[in-house]
Amino acid sequence: IKNKKTVRPYLLQYGIVYVNSLRDGINKHIMRYPQLFASYNVRDRIRDNLKRGIIWHNLGSGKTALAYFLTNVLRDDYQKNKIITKFYFVVDRLDLLRQASSEFSSRGLRIAEINNRLDFEKNIQSPEIVVEGSGENTYKDTMNVVNIHKFSEGSKAVPNPYLNIQRIYFLDEIHRSYKPKG
Repeated sequence: IKNKKTVRPYLLQYGIVYVNSLRDGINKHIMRYPQLFASYNVRDRIRDNLKRGIIWHNLGSGKTALAYFLTNVLRDDYQKNKIITKFYFVVDRLDLLRQASSEFSSRGLRIAEINNRLDFEKNIQSPEIVVEGSGENTYKDTMNVVNIHKFSEGSKAVPNPYLNIQRIYFLDEIHRSYKPKG
């Protein structure tokens, strides 16, 4: 962290979320230290024009929570450069898909339903960012939670001449689906 004086406003802006759990009701979650340092590093690396990277996590260390926190950090950072963000959380099993969808939804994100390869092709090629309601402040972030098995030859982003869109992928435990031939 280059400037320690910026930690407090950063935490207030990005490091607190109210999670609406069906089991426990509404709880306040605060970004953990490893998530804080990871989010700073991701933001700084992207500002340095790095396009990909790895954050290694242990089981139960808050991967999904970090992805949630990063959606806000990265969305705001990209918006400064007039770039629209579209987020994807990629998993390899249906139980992880349901769990991640529930986790993001309980934090207030809208979940895009991707049921098959054709839906995913349409989603990834579409410049559409979900807007709910009408008027100001109705934008609600969307997390596209998708199973790695929905990827195909046709799942390629198409450049849009009118909008500058950055698709950001969080890959969670997809190493289990690795096939040497693709």
